[in-house]
Amino acid sequence: MGRAPCELAGPLKKGAEMAIRRVFFGTTSPLPPYQAQNTSNVRLLMPLSGKKHIAFASENRIQEVFLTPGEVLLVRPFGWTKEVWDSEHSMISVSFKAETMRIVYICHDGITAPPLQPDAVYYTDHPQSRWGAQTLSALLFAPPENQGVCFLMRALLFSILTDLESGSAIRPRDEIEWERLADVVDLNCNLNLAREDFAAAAGIHSARLLRLVKKHAGMTFRDYLIQIRIQKAVHLLSETDLSVSAVSEACGFSYLNYFCRCFRRNFHCSPGEYREQLRRAKK
Repeated sequence: MGRAPCELAGPLKKGAEMAIRRVFFGTTSPLPPYQAQNTSNVRLLMPLSGKKHIAFASENRIQEVFLTPGEVLLVRPFGWTKEVWDSEHSMISVSFKAETMRIVYICHDGITAPPLQPDAVYYTDHPQSRWGAQTLSALLFAPPENQGVCFLMRALLFSILTDLESGSAIRPRDEIEWERLADVVDLNCNLNLAREDFAAAAGIHSARLLRLVKKHAGMTFRDYLIQIRIQKAVHLLSETDLSVSAVSEACGFSYLNYFCRCFRRNFHCSPGEYREQLRRAKK
């Protein structure tokens, strides 16, 4: 966790120098019929060798593909992915956050269990550069079939590499652990995991998890988990036509009544009333 950027410069440079043939765009809906990861941040996944077996929503349908080198998946905010670890591959993954970028490298043999943690992970000590952010924005708004998308993706990869090389390798341990934990919760809050599972995925003890959440979020872990789930529910209520029940399930709530109670506690109205308020405001 928090390795020196030189460990990721090589894989990222390999990706940046690779000719891009195709860019897939992952979206929120349709929702998967199985448990999957989703994140509130834009996320980039790119295989460097072998085949990356992955499912995601795109073009109003669920797609399941084997990404190969030269293909990239760019997942929009609150989009989901279901990674399958049945093929040998190496890959890089980048999450674009407000204050930092999380850059990950994974090498998997396609036989053993899914990795609990990546082979290398690094958080930049600054947000994405302005030209990198502008390139990412252009990609997200570009028509997927536009030929310029592949060139924009190469430019984005080079901007990430530049940001990585210009950053500092020295980060406070506490800060890195909190960023890693926040990412683990963001990716997996819709899954029925125990606190110990979140801690193990973040590479920390469960007691350390409680202290980090209390210090950085100012609340209990249970309340923090509910807060992240509610944030994702707000997005689904705002941007999709999914039923309230489907939204509840997609955000990790086991019972609809409990979801409604948590939502009302935050917004002083039911999820249905909140959606109706949004619709009236748009008219």
